[in-house]
Amino acid sequence: MAKSLYFLCIIALVQLLEFIPSCMTQFATTPPLPVLPIPTASQLKWQQREIIMFFHFGMNTFTDSEWGTGQENPNLFNPTGLDARQWVSTAAEAGFSLVILTAKHHDGFCLWPSKYTDHSVVSSPWKNGHGDVVRDLTNAAKAQGNIDVGLYLSPWDRHDQRYGKNQEYNEYYLAQLQELLKQYGVIQEIWFDGAKGEDAANMSYYFEEWFEMVKELQSSINIFSDAGPDVRWVGNENGFSGNTSWSTINRTLLSIGNGDNVGYLNTGDPQGTDWVPPECDVSIRPGWFWHASEQPKELSQLLEIYYNSVGRNCVLLFNVPPNSTGLISEIDVQRLMEFKKAIDTTFSTNLAEKSSVDASSQRGGQNGGFGPENVLDDDNLWTYWAPDEGAAGQHWIEIKAASGGLRFNVIRIQEPIGLGQRIIGHEVYADGKLIVEGTTVGHKRLHRLGDVVEATVVKVQILESKGVPLVSSFGLHFDPFGQPNGTSVYKELELVITPPLPILPLPKSSQLKWQERELIMFLHFGVNTFTDSEWGTGHESPAIFNPTGLNASQWVEVAVEAGISLMILTAKHHDGFCLWPSKYTDHSVVSSPWRNGHGDVVRDLVTAAEARGVDVGLYLSPWDRHDRRYGKEKQYNEYYLAQLQELLHEYGNVREIWFDGAKGANAPNMSYDFGDWFAMVRELQTSINIFSDAGPDVRWVGNEKGFAGSTCWSTINRTSLSIGNASIVDYINTGDPKGTDWLPPECDVSIRPGWFWHKSQKPKKLSKLLEIYYNSVGRNCVLLFNVPPNTTGLISETDVQRLREFRNAVDTIFSTNLVENGAIKASSRRGGKDSDFGPENVLDSDHLWTFWAPREEDDEHWLEIKAANEGLRFNVVRIQEAIGLGQRIKRHEIYADGKLVGKGTTVGHKRLHRLGGVVHARSLKVRILESRGVPLVSSFGLHFDPFWHPPHGHSLSNGSRF
Repeated sequence: MAKSLYFLCIIALVQLLEFIPSCMTQFATTPPLPVLPIPTASQLKWQQREIIMFFHFGMNTFTDSEWGTGQENPNLFNPTGLDARQWVSTAAEAGFSLVILTAKHHDGFCLWPSKYTDHSVVSSPWKNGHGDVVRDLTNAAKAQGNIDVGLYLSPWDRHDQRYGKNQEYNEYYLAQLQELLKQYGVIQEIWFDGAKGEDAANMSYYFEEWFEMVKELQSSINIFSDAGPDVRWVGNENGFSGNTSWSTINRTLLSIGNGDNVGYLNTGDPQGTDWVPPECDVSIRPGWFWHASEQPKELSQLLEIYYNSVGRNCVLLFNVPPNSTGLISEIDVQRLMEFKKAIDTTFSTNLAEKSSVDASSQRGGQNGGFGPENVLDDDNLWTYWAPDEGAAGQHWIEIKAASGGLRFNVIRIQEPIGLGQRIIGHEVYADGKLIVEGTTVGHKRLHRLGDVVEATVVKVQILESKGVPLVSSFGLHFDPFGQPNGTSVYKELELVITPPLPILPLPKSSQLKWQERELIMFLHFGVNTFTDSEWGTGHESPAIFNPTGLNASQWVEVAVEAGISLMILTAKHHDGFCLWPSKYTDHSVVSSPWRNGHGDVVRDLVTAAEARGVDVGLYLSPWDRHDRRYGKEKQYNEYYLAQLQELLHEYGNVREIWFDGAKGANAPNMSYDFGDWFAMVRELQTSINIFSDAGPDVRWVGNEKGFAGSTCWSTINRTSLSIGNASIVDYINTGDPKGTDWLPPECDVSIRPGWFWHKSQKPKKLSKLLEIYYNSVGRNCVLLFNVPPNTTGLISETDVQRLREFRNAVDTIFSTNLVENGAIKASSRRGGKDSDFGPENVLDSDHLWTFWAPREEDDEHWLEIKAANEGLRFNVVRIQEAIGLGQRIKRHEIYADGKLVGKGTTVGHKRLHRLGGVVHARSLKVRILESRGVPLVSSFGLHFDPFWHPPHGHSLSNGSRF
């Protein structure tokens, strides 16, 4: 008996020892909360470029002028030796990664063959009118491989006769903007300014429409202007930023072309609500265009500009104008190479890199991951020194020379601006003596000292900051430098009618791509799958998670077969169990028996999806029933943001991130920092959409049945919304025709009764899935279809089969348009019979950018289709709007042979009318009864649904015709 008791004690001790490590797991210290505002991913990429090249080139190059009159003969433009490859190779060799071209300057001459004007390269002798400078540049940049392209399209146009006529000119300008941003690939920066002569015609620019159109056409573009929204002017053309330079500013205080703003633009604002960093524009020559009489600035001037722009938290936009031959002059090339060599000589070596480094304190203690050694590594953004949050004004870093002392005349300090700009004041000491003092730091602060300093110890004292200061990099460096021919080929061209002005708000490019998907798959999977529950308690043992047959490739194949291009995974549900190996918790796959703790469901899905060209989204539940930090607002928000960074930083492109306000009645009181979360998402991912009850990109539809309102606007007022607010469900179900924000609805519904897999449940019938489709996709929504994997780790065969039936049914109904060969006419046509806006556009394959547009002055708008021969037999009507120019239609009716067969309110991306019976007719008319502005219809179809058996009493049958 004693021996047995002894062995039982030994066993118990062994078990206890096995348990202790998991209880005492040392989690990684979470990063500090960001200080808002913070940059987006495209702004971060822009900031890291540091220098950009501007190409001022055009008619002025040949007239020896800076501002053309607009009356120049296109015959003057003939750069016979033009070689954009030389421009691009020069830029690459000089260390530039983005070049911006003046596609149109104030003279109105277009460097591409715009179909909306004859004042362009088409009318010039260059390449016999077949040239295209924009195309040459984008092709050369693409071939170079490491150069991006930006464009400047001058708002002021001294040639076009529409200038001064507000609506006509703004339509013209937007038409050219669409040409440039749709036809020339990815554009990384678009440049707007307010330059205008005193004698210019009075003209209002529709900047809001322009900016929304830009964001709709290009996902990762930055918009530059005096007022941003992404990059601001620095307030002068000298290339000098203020000694104090904030990336933050209040956009509400800015306006384009306002000379009173220059001081504010130059310094920014520590209390600014918007991240709009400054760009310093300056020319390598005295003028912006090439002039034979001018020479480039001296190297010493260029270096002074560099220190006062890049060295003051700015990006330097360096104009290098090609000459009349079409090449960058050799003297300019030589000066650029001298400049690049000087920068490399000064900054390629960090004289402090082998020094020892100490600090006043460090977040999380010695092993917290935020020690001062991070300032000497190669990562200038995501690794950094963070002190403890106490002891304000007592934060410092100290560098001690390894041997022989330090000899330098340039000091470099950088902040991890991904978490906000913080430092307000700082001082630098050498061997205890103050050698320099400054204010802001930002992405990069360079102090070029008056004399060479020799010291053993260098100390940076942070005097004041917004929140706890963070330093990502520190360096000590040594800078040792202190005529037209007489024959005109001018061509009179027939100009194309411009599209109508958009009705704001407009979708962004990422929202447009999301809308065109129409179907998305949700994958609810986690510990609930193994406990037969919907909401876990947070106390489940990770040992229950063991999907031995998990195969994410099967999930992806099922999605592809169902016509789905985006899959969203519950990376963490309310129980707090993480499907990836998060370093901030042990409640994850690491503590499970699945793959001996080496599994990663998120990685499996991302890898499988990438192999099949499918995109991935993630859901990270704000409510966490496991983590003890939940209810402690600062600690939990730091924890949540740390996990958000893991997911969005380490798993490639994520196309949708899903937030909700789900929370049990007994949950601890907890405020989520949604503003910080959303800003961090934007910073880490360029083309992501954020879903929540309140957007900002996609909104909940207000129920989990998959049904949108019969009236369904993509527009809404975000100021009226809040996450987790049950009182807004009706508003988000229908949207708002007067809404100021484009926030389209997503209909979430499960293929089964529950969201997680349960053995006792079966998938919904095909008839129910089709009903959901008509009431979601058919009502201007995207359908988020949940298909939960089972305990084996696979999508169950019954669900697979039902999805196949569903896909087959949708294809059967909509693969054929029964009126594609019909004759079509309309009430009127914008621009007359030969314009591009005729009713025939509604029968082509482009459901977005080609459309029927009637005349704006008409009181009645209608489309009529007549059968080609034996008549039409259908029970589904499809109507689509050109939502790229806004959602417009408020009410419409459908007539078959003059009899009303259907009516509705909104249309949006897609409206499907499933009629009460089969209709036989020879003609069909759609009347637009009410619209926001002129209605635009992009696509129309009649279809036959053999799966539709309307309930008794809903038939349209009426004699032999219906």
